[in-house]
Amino acid sequence: MEPELDIVRNIDCESDDDFFVAVVKETIARSGLSSLSSYRTVSAGIALVTDEAIAELNGTYRGKAVPTDVLSFSEHEGEEIRPDADGNIFLGDLVIAPDFVRRAAAGDGVPFRMELAFVCSHGILHLLGFDHSPEMFRIQDEVTETFFPR
Repeated sequence: MEPELDIVRNIDCESDDDFFVAVVKETIARSGLSSLSSYRTVSAGIALVTDEAIAELNGTYRGKAVPTDVLSFSEHEGEEIRPDADGNIFLGDLVIAPDFVRRAAAGDGVPFRMELAFVCSHGILHLLGFDHSPEMFRIQDEVTETFFPR
């Protein structure tokens, strides 16, 4: 299963579409939701935005008008993930702020793309219905280490 991503770049980001596809594919594979591979397509949107844009969205949807690394807008919030009539699944949208991610990476002493993989995986897991839990954090760590072994 090759996920289909609609990536909108409103700000520069040193990662190409193939990087995001690989991270999303690995996250889905490790999620334990093996039934997703039987669908015709699994898709999501990713918007790469400024700190100001994500702060505005964070204020509107979470009541916290400050920048953050990623916001997830699930198409299936609180419901079972189901395909449309054609056998396609749209998971929802991620909004990622590369400048925020870049600062977080510098603060953690890790490469930008490593932090970006971590953040992207985290967001996809939310779209798949995961909430913050040891299992979720384990999966996103495993995905990140797939691309950036320690």
